[in-house]
Amino acid sequence: MAAASASSPTALLLLLLLLSCIAFLCSSSEAYDYPPLADGLSFDFYDATCPFVEHLVRFYLEQAFGNDTGLAAGLLRVLFHDCFVQGCDGSILLDGSAGRPSEKDAPPNLTLRPAAFKAINELQALITAACGHVVSCADIVALAARDSVYLSGGPDYEVPLGRRDGLSYATMETVLSFIPPPTSNVTDLIDLFGKLCLDAYDLVSLSGAHTIGIAHCASFENRLFPAQDPTLDPTFAENLYLTCPVANTSNTTVLDVRSPDAFDNEYYVDLLNRQGLFTSDQGLYADARTQPTVTGFAVNQSLFFEKFLYSMTKMGQLSVLTGDQALLPMAASLLLLLVSCIAFLSSSSEAYDYPPLVNGLSFDFYKSSCPSLKSIVRKHLKQAFKNDVGLAAGLLRLHFHDCFVQVPNFIYPLPHEQLLGASSNDGCRSVQGCDGSILLDGSAGGPSEKDAPPNLTLRPAAFEAINDLQALITKACGQVVSCADIAALAARYSVRLVSISFLLHHLTRTTPWLECMKTEPSSCKFQSGGPKYKVPVGRRDGLSFATRDDVLSSLPAPTFNVTDLLDAFGKLDLDADDLVSLSGGHTIGIGHCTSFEKRLFPSQDSTLDQTFADNLYLTCPVANTTNTTVLDVRSPDTFDNNYYVDLLNRQGLFTSDQDLYTDSRTQPIVKRFAAKQSSFFKKFVFSITKMGQLSVLTGNQGEIRSNCSAINSGNKLLSSMTDGEGGSNAF
Repeated sequence: MAAASASSPTALLLLLLLLSCIAFLCSSSEAYDYPPLADGLSFDFYDATCPFVEHLVRFYLEQAFGNDTGLAAGLLRVLFHDCFVQGCDGSILLDGSAGRPSEKDAPPNLTLRPAAFKAINELQALITAACGHVVSCADIVALAARDSVYLSGGPDYEVPLGRRDGLSYATMETVLSFIPPPTSNVTDLIDLFGKLCLDAYDLVSLSGAHTIGIAHCASFENRLFPAQDPTLDPTFAENLYLTCPVANTSNTTVLDVRSPDAFDNEYYVDLLNRQGLFTSDQGLYADARTQPTVTGFAVNQSLFFEKFLYSMTKMGQLSVLTGDQALLPMAASLLLLLVSCIAFLSSSSEAYDYPPLVNGLSFDFYKSSCPSLKSIVRKHLKQAFKNDVGLAAGLLRLHFHDCFVQVPNFIYPLPHEQLLGASSNDGCRSVQGCDGSILLDGSAGGPSEKDAPPNLTLRPAAFEAINDLQALITKACGQVVSCADIAALAARYSVRLVSISFLLHHLTRTTPWLECMKTEPSSCKFQSGGPKYKVPVGRRDGLSFATRDDVLSSLPAPTFNVTDLLDAFGKLDLDADDLVSLSGGHTIGIGHCTSFEKRLFPSQDSTLDQTFADNLYLTCPVANTTNTTVLDVRSPDTFDNNYYVDLLNRQGLFTSDQDLYTDSRTQPIVKRFAAKQSSFFKKFVFSITKMGQLSVLTGNQGEIRSNCSAINSGNKLLSSMTDGEGGSNAF
């Protein structure tokens, strides 16, 4: 019989199995005891419908943890916060609405890692691609928590499966009632656990999850201020004061000082040495009811592992939905899929708010004259980004640098001879802006905008991409689309396409992704895309470029503080919200050492996270080096909200980045975007649309260049488009 074809899902899934972890299949896991299983749950629930689900989860997380070890603690915490409130039904994943905040929005959940939610979304997409819509988000959360434990060095245990996803989420009051705060004492904890049919043994063993992860100073500052908790080891306390020198700081520290990234029993050793971080931690050793269990786990890791997985299995069955509950029939499943687990699909929607459009611009300007415009740009850039993902940041930056340069000048249109001889009183508006002037080459008469210092680091490949796009568009439609519009569209697709993986283009197909895995597994990354938004078009190309001095005075420098930035943005009628959201463009791309070396030399900026600074010194060991580093240390090639998470952790690269979190005028916005990616996306779309209309030329103003790097010969305006779509009305 012939070998199975390459398109056979079973054959290709077997290939994935080999790629992922052969040891996972062959390992001799210990024989642990498990509590009775809830009706509807079983260890082999998906044997027929998705036999490789556990291997898919483990394979994905092995790769993810290689890039972010902290994700393991984040996923483990998501399961705890899901199960303790309304049971293990995946309701923690649900987004809220304008009228009612979700569980995510409750204070105890605001510090849950966005990357953990993102990982669940991507796992769900991967599993659906392989098996169809058969595995619940609640089960994915449970499996991800198990693998977070195992891949961090903990026990490898079986997870009962068969949960359904809930159709509603708990209120803020319910969350506050069931998530124990870190200030709880043992009496409070035993009482709360008792309400969930969990005992003191479960309390101590489940608290062992604090052997990995980090905590914010605000979670334990009651032990430092106004007076030091006498149960704290003095040396440990001194180190905590270094991290949290005052109350209300946003700094973080590790939960387990001995082995912060390893799942082991060192957490209990910490407690014996009075080095538990939270009141709820150290109280376990101080209280006679729980001290013997702490001591037993501290001296016997196997005992801890055995009890931990038993308690995890108990907790993982709290108020589970099974069988016909919640997600049946299929229509209900699809509804929940849209509103809960695949949160990234909301970013594909164009249901965003937009600012008023400038006269002459519209979303369908080229509907008749170049209907294939968007597909041409998208197709070309999709291929280009596969070869050079850094091009996306280059195109986005080019659009920013084009729009931000404003020069008080003359009212368009003026004949060429009038432009040469006009005085400063002959007009009342700014030129440049989003007019494609950044694309123009210089001349013997003077250097162009490209040649000004802030633009010398713009990627040559970005200019080449605009020229290539213009050639493709002109071939398809004629000379009807301006270079300024091409730059704006390229920026939009840079935001959207840079992080769409091969799999996300084929959510319902198994073969394409597995073929990718077979040939180039390192390129088959799972990332959530940026927002898909509409771009108003109808811009004309400018007839001149700004001077070096104009560029220097218009473009914010990376050394700016928030006061400087607000002043620069204010001159463009952009506010603090616009400043913070547009700065989110730094979620992709790189920065040159010279752009931030003032934070390193002659002395280190005190606002820099020390580990982050140490890594920067490795890249930039001395001043004036030409080296580069990524702008977003968490997800440098993904358009997401991790840039703001960087700022919360004092890992912003430029002064102009980190100061957004330091300054009280912008800090709340940073926090909001860090906590909720959809809020960032929504505001980013609004702000980039505002920016994209700065001093635009429309109608009879400017021209449509035949070559984006040069003004048309003789300055013949508009080519054949004087009477084209969008009208000729100016400002």
